[in-house]
Amino acid sequence: ELTLADFASRLRQYVDRSMSNSDGLQILVHVNGELEQPLTSGQVLNLFRIVQEALSNVVKHAKASRVRISLEAGPDDRVRLLIVDN
Repeated sequence: ELTLADFASRLRQYVDRSMSNSDGLQILVHVNGELEQPLTSGQVLNLFRIVQEALSNVVKHAKASRVRISLEAGPDDRVRLLIVDN
């Protein structure tokens, strides 16, 4: 089990490794709320796959220069994910 903070850290590592060759695309990861909120393995997998697909779409189709990924811990163990590009 990972916490929201753990997941955000691993997500930043993924972004740094895999998106470094994306023609200057700047990707920011922000986390708000209860950082120690535990995430289930299902939540981790789903969040990661969503981010992965969204970033792939940005690179292939959007021609954006910036992407902001926001994770927010909410009530009832909910996590809100927002991905915005320019």
